[in-house]
Amino acid sequence: WPFAAKTEVSSSCGNPMDAVILSNGPGEVATWVIPVARALRTKAKAAGRRVRVSVVLSPCPHASGREREWLLALPEVDRCLGAEHFWRLVVAGRRGFEARGGDASAAEASAMAAARWDWRERGVAL
Repeated sequence: WPFAAKTEVSSSCGNPMDAVILSNGPGEVATWVIPVARALRTKAKAAGRRVRVSVVLSPCPHASGREREWLLALPEVDRCLGAEHFWRLVVAGRRGFEARGGDASAAEASAMAAARWDWRERGVAL
């Protein structure tokens, strides 16, 4: 399923917010996505806030195909959308993953709902 999610770090303080990071390959993941995700998490914790860090990968000719797996292994990243689903998300949004006529299965639609790829009232996109 393209929308992988982990359990969010819980905190009872502050309003939760989203940080969505767009990245296109291994160089960006290593040089700025990981440090930015760590800094976001550290600053949010110090401010008594909850932040959900989501990474959306876009297609890259230099990608290994394992970037999503690497990102989900990090405690600072809560969820990640693989590059193979990037255009589907851009063009159709969440509707692109709803079950309809053999395009996306009912199991996929159910998994997306379970993963709660919803968006909060407050957030930032990087």
